[in-house]
Amino acid sequence: MFARMARYEIPSGRLDEAVESFQQAASRLNEIGGVTGGYLLVERDEGSLVTITVYGDRATLEASRTRASVLRQQAVKAVDGAVNSVAEYEIAADFTPKSD
Repeated sequence: MFARMARYEIPSGRLDEAVESFQQAASRLNEIGGVTGGYLLVERDEGSLVTITVYGDRATLEASRTRASVLRQQAVKAVDGAVNSVAEYEIAADFTPKSD
């Protein structure tokens, strides 16, 4: 599995709007297919957000780059925020507890 992580700076008074904006972007990203999960992390005191999207394979991650970039820019622009960084990773270990 592979993941893309992006960090954002959002005006603190617009964090709830940002959550909505990123949820809409995620819905459109899911239309591409191959996304197996994702998270939106919010640090309210600092006005920062992190998105993590998970892909089943490298090819799907790579194929989604352009669309993900457009959606990311639209989501952050809607709330007068900024993209600070974007990075892609191979998922080396899964720490999710396994149910018996």
